[in-house]
Parts: sequence; structure tokens; C-alpha cells
Amino acid sequence: MSLQKKLPFRRGLLMKWFQHHQPCLKNHIASSILKNNNNTFSKYGRCFSSSLTNLTTVPMAQNNSESSEFEKQIKWFDPCFTRDGVHHHETVSTPIKIYNSLSKTKVPFVIEKRRWTNRTDSENNDSTYSPPPIYWYSCGPTVYDASHLGHARNYVCLDIIYRILTHYFQYQVLYVMGITDVDDKILKRAAELNKQPSEISLKYERDFITDMKRLNVTQPAVYTRVTEHIEEIKSFIEQMERNGFTYVTKNGGVYFDSKKFENSDHLYGKLAPNTNQEESIQQEHIEFRDEKRDPRDFALWKFTSREYMGWDSKWGFGRPGWHIECSAMIDSVFRNDTNTKKHDSSMEEEKYATLDIHSGGIDLAFPHHNNEIAQSEACHHHQFCSSNRTNWCNYFIHVGHLHIHGLKMSKSLKNFITIREYLEKYTADQFRLFCLLHKYNETVDYSEDAIEIAIRYEKRIHDFLHNVSFYRKEHEENIGMNKSRKWDSDLKEYTLQFLKLKQAIHEAICDDFNTPLVMDHISTIINMINALFFSKSSKDLLAIDVLENTSHYVVGVLRMFGLKLGMTARQDFQTGETESDEEIAKHPFTSKIIDLFVEFRAQVRKEALNSEPKPTNILRIIDELRDKKLKELGIRIDDRSSEKSMWRYDVTVKDVVDNNNNTSDTCAKSQLNEHQQQLALRQQEIEFKLTVPLEQYFKLMPQHTNKNYTQFNELGIPTHDHEGQPLSKSAIKKLTKEREKHAEFLEKHSKQK
Repeated sequence: MSLQKKLPFRRGLLMKWFQHHQPCLKNHIASSILKNNNNTFSKYGRCFSSSLTNLTTVPMAQNNSESSEFEKQIKWFDPCFTRDGVHHHETVSTPIKIYNSLSKTKVPFVIEKRRWTNRTDSENNDSTYSPPPIYWYSCGPTVYDASHLGHARNYVCLDIIYRILTHYFQYQVLYVMGITDVDDKILKRAAELNKQPSEISLKYERDFITDMKRLNVTQPAVYTRVTEHIEEIKSFIEQMERNGFTYVTKNGGVYFDSKKFENSDHLYGKLAPNTNQEESIQQEHIEFRDEKRDPRDFALWKFTSREYMGWDSKWGFGRPGWHIECSAMIDSVFRNDTNTKKHDSSMEEEKYATLDIHSGGIDLAFPHHNNEIAQSEACHHHQFCSSNRTNWCNYFIHVGHLHIHGLKMSKSLKNFITIREYLEKYTADQFRLFCLLHKYNETVDYSEDAIEIAIRYEKRIHDFLHNVSFYRKEHEENIGMNKSRKWDSDLKEYTLQFLKLKQAIHEAICDDFNTPLVMDHISTIINMINALFFSKSSKDLLAIDVLENTSHYVVGVLRMFGLKLGMTARQDFQTGETESDEEIAKHPFTSKIIDLFVEFRAQVRKEALNSEPKPTNILRIIDELRDKKLKELGIRIDDRSSEKSMWRYDVTVKDVVDNNNNTSDTCAKSQLNEHQQQLALRQQEIEFKLTVPLEQYFKLMPQHTNKNYTQFNELGIPTHDHEGQPLSKSAIKKLTKEREKHAEFLEKHSKQK
């Protein structure tokens, strides 16, 4: 039997499959499919048949009578297409592809128009109007204890994605976060401390919000508390009860009927792992298991005695189950209330506007988010049944685990580091860089070495910004001079490479928010501009223009990601604004600089007023200022042979001062100065090498950046030269040894710390 006879009802799905998996064949095959071309089905049927199993959980239907049963098993319906495989006009396309936990693939991200209830059809079809807001719900914390770095990674990564959508793509986002303030863990903690549960939840809710502010995480538009949505939760359960998807047990409470749900044009387990679902029942902490009709059933309302926290309901005194809380709060915020305010039997099918994004840690995917989907489909049964090919939520984003010593960081394992403990030692920018340097949905191991890589990257950024700031200031001082603005070959090549990297950064952002690749491209831009610093005279106006344009772009991308960059008391690269004199004077550091300047002036004045002033004494005072006193404040001055000296703030120079103070006083002053200069140069070299990650060695080190290698192996070792020709075995062997030496260097200095 031909595939066409087996699946006449699946033409739309087949076209969709070819769009996602075989783009180069889409136009030819899609048109043939819609024209019922037997040759096309025969030619590509086997390929489609094997791939279809990735989207379904049952064999292909044999006839039209099985179509609804087959369609019911699909876990995710592409909102880009209608039931017949035609492009959906009720969606707004975006350039973004996003990894969707429902489809387990990267898919195009679209925004639904249907929520614009006050717009006419012609307005909705107008491609020039701004997209509707993105509806996004994120599971927040259960507030019974201090938040740790596992939580921090989740919310910082989601904040980066939020900032990309709002700041980079300029989309409007209604971002809602739910806070669980009634839970068995909260009740247990309250009993241990002999306090009211509300005292515990309010304290740790405040602490969580404070921690998020310190991490520079954008506050959601709405925080929702479970205890403030009890009536909505009860109404939500009542609607499921009217639809026939609940039952009441004698001792346990109200439960979700998963078998009835599956037999009513729905699929249960859309986010279930590829293992037997019954093996994961232990995660539910379910009591009264003998009263349940199916092992997969879960509590919607749990009965409890009146001595514990709870509320009255038509079923009995109790409190909500874990999963129902988020579903009801989402429904309360995102429900279309234009026609009716409560769940009732006359509820309109289009009452609920499809959620665009639902997010949380990967540990919430099953069973929590899995059961949220089931509950919400059960409540809005007619809208989200499988035959309607409509998702309750179009995209699920899950952030990967944060591991420490190979194990998931969690309170149950007692292997966690609280956010406050972390911020006593490191900064919010450093943790955000740590997150940016790893893909948001991958498992990441946390260690001091991993944070050290982020710190080195941060130092490279700050050095870059200091250099640009210095050259800008020098340019402003010489602005009246007549200088050439003619481009040369170096500037042309740099500009073309910069434009290519900007495009590559855009593509990486569109490709499931690939921040590690973006940061790699940013690093390449910094290398290129550093090379331009030292190849062009500071009096070259055109070079200054190029540096300014580049720095504005780099700072714009980094700030879009949420990095503060420590730009206090320096010119803002985006707005050009500076702090006022009064604001600068408030910094404690300012008074130390002024004291040092007054002392330096007094010493120079005294020597100048001497009857026989000696230039060597003045040079000694100047060198002492540069090599000791300023370094004690973390200020480094770099002298240049023929041009104005540069300065930067760098706390690492204090180590040089400590070493120099141990130098014998018996050395000749000229020898001491020479030795200090050598130490400073050596220290600068060491500091730079420490900022170079092992995998980026051949892309960042000056002796290699001008060689323009085109290909690298998995260790980051070059394999092809600038013309794309393979390197010789001896050359690769030499480069491998050089990499090994750098690895030993990094290991040695990490142990010294």
C-alpha cells in the first residue's frame, strides 16, 4: 500500500516535516504532496516514515478512521501551520529559532496574533504593525530557604533571553513569575522554627527578590503568589470536574484522572522522559496511592486537618496540589476576560490565549510541567484537544542543571552555595559571564576554575574599555589639529571583518540564543581592535572613529546581555553621559587620590625651590609615584617612548608592589628602577596570559592572531592556515607542545592562588 493511501490526512504534517528537516527539498516536494503526487510519496515515503516516529508515539494510521487517534499522539503542533499544512496567518514570524522541549528540536519562534482581541482582521493581517506581546510564564522559587547558585543560573539565563527579546529584538513581553508560598517544605520549616508559615515564606520571598536584584535580574511584570490565588485554583479544579477529568478519594483529596484524559482526545505525558512513567512516580511524594485509579494520577486538592495550613472547599478542608498552582495562576493572568470572568459551563472556547513561553529548570519538565499541560488542556478541553491542533503553550524553555563535583547542586544533597555566599567573594557580572560562556540548556559544572575563566574574560573587557577611553580622551585633546581621514588597507580589512562578525553575532543570537558563540565573536573583535590600537598612531582621527564605533557596538551587546561592566565614574559608551563632580567626590577612592596628589605636589615644589634642584630627584619622585604609591591604589601607568602615557585601574598591580618592597635597599637606585620596569613588563605579560583560556590560546595570543588560521581541532589547535591549506604534522606537533606549556602555566598559577 502506498504511503499516500496510508496517510491521506497527513499531507500537512509531511510538508511541515520537510520544511524542518529537508529545507532544500521543501518547494518541490511540498507542492507535489498537496497535488497528491504518487511518485513523490513513493520516493520519500520511507524517509518520512522513519522520521515521523520522532514526533509521535504510535504507528502510522492505516485509514481515515484512525486519523484522530494518530493525531492525538502528537506532542506539539507547529503554530506556523494550519491543520492542512498551510502557513498560519494568525502568527507573526521572527528570525529566532528556539529549542523547544515539547518537540525536542530547534523550531522557528512565532508570536500569535489572536490575543489582539480589539483589532480587526485587516489590522491583524497588516505586516507593518508591531507584534503583539509575548506571553511568558516562569516557575519561581518555593520560598522556604535561601536561594543557591543553581537557582541563580536558572534565573540569570532566563533573564539573558528576556533581555535579548526585549532589548535586542524590541519585542514586548508580559513576563510573569509564580512564587510557591504554601508547600510541605514551608510547613516543615515553620514547625522547626516554631513560626507561622507566612513568616517563613515572606522572609525568603524578600530574600529571593533581593538576590535577584543583586544579580541584576530584571524583575517580572507580575509576581503571583499561590496563597493569593486560592479561589482561582478552586474554580480551575471545578471546571476540570465539570469536564469529567477529576475524581475524589475518601482520604487523599481530588485527583486528576489521566485515563479519562487520554480517552478524550488528549495525550498525557508530553514532557515525560523516554522511560517508563511509573518509575518517576516517586518524585510526586504521593500518599493514599491505593485510592488512585492510575499510578500517573496526581493530587489537585489535598485534604488536611484543620490544625495545618489550609482552606475550605466544596470537597473538604485542604490545600492545593503542587502542579495545579501554576496552571491556575497562568490562567488567571493570561485568560481573555472580555466575555466572562469565571469558569462555568458556558465558557467560550477561545477564552484562554495560548501561552508563548513557559520556562524553568530542567528538573521541572517532568512531572511538574508535564502535569501542568495536562491540567490546562483538561480545563480548556474543547480549545486544546488534539483534533484542534492547538497548543496550550507553544514553547517550553528549560535551563540545564548546575553541577558541583559532578552532582546536581541542590538543597537535598546539601552541596549548594547560596547566592549571598557567592557574592561575598565574586561579582554579579562575573557570574553572568559564567552563564554567557555556556549554553543555557546544557548541564554545567561549577568550580572556582570555571569562575576564573569568566574573571579573565571580564579583565579583557575592562582593559579594552580602558584603552578606548584613553584614546578617546587623547583624541579630544588634539581635536583642533588637521589630520587625514583617508582609509588605508588595514582599516578597510578591519571594517569588513567587523561587519562579518556583527552578522555572525546576529545569527548566533537568532540560533537559540547561542551566547557562547557570541562571546567568542566579541573576543575576536577585541583582539582585532587591540591590534589596531598598536598599529595606528593615536593622532589618526579615522582610527579613533573606527574604535569608537566598535566600542559602542561591543558595549551595547554586553549591556544588552545584562552586564554592568563597572563603568562607574567613566564615560558611558552608549549615552556619552558622565557622573557629576559631586557624584565623583562621594567615592572614598577620590579622597585618597587627592591626598596623594597634594603630597606629590609638595615634594616636587620643595625640590624645585631648592637652590640647586636636581632633575634626578624629581625623576625619583615621579617614579616613586608611578611604581609604588599609585600601584598601592591599584592604578597602573604604562609609559610609551614617544607618546603620552596611558593609565588603567588594575588591582593586580598590588602584587608587583609587594614583590618590589622585598627588594634589597642596597641595590643601586638605577638598577632598582630597571629591575622594577622589568618586573612590571613581566607582570603585564603574565596577567595577559592568565586571561587567555586554553581553548582560545591560538586565537588570542599576539604571536598567533595575525596568522588567521581558518580551522581548529576540538582542542583549539590550528589545523589549516589562512588560505585553508592543512598544516604539516610537524607544525601541528609544535603548536600542540606550545598549548601544553600554556596549560602548565595556567595550572601553576591557579595553584599559587
